[in-house]
Amino acid sequence: MNIDGRLFTQSGTGRRPSSSLVNHLNALADFEQAAHYGAQRKMSASWQATVFYNWSRLYAGRQQWSSAATRIRQAIALNGDQPGYYKTLGDILQRLDDPAGAEAAYEQARSLGRD
Repeated sequence: MNIDGRLFTQSGTGRRPSSSLVNHLNALADFEQAAHYGAQRKMSASWQATVFYNWSRLYAGRQQWSSAATRIRQAIALNGDQPGYYKTLGDILQRLDDPAGAEAAYEQARSLGRD
């Protein structure tokens, strides 16, 4: 799946989206396709987790915090021994105004980082 500007001009506005929006949508489509491929091909959990982690960072970069939280939680479910995943979750939860959840995530990151 690939998104380009022509797809959006058909909505009746006649305006082309910004190139950053098109790039963002292309990246989302790429991560979605990679996640689907990984699940179908039974790729390793750590590989699939990396896809979800990077997907969460893409959402976070666009300040789409709920979607970012969903994706980082999927990464953690697949490979929960990565301190960086929990730190990212903590950062996202801070943005979602969940300080208790963020602190729990940061503590998990610290705990895993000590091993």
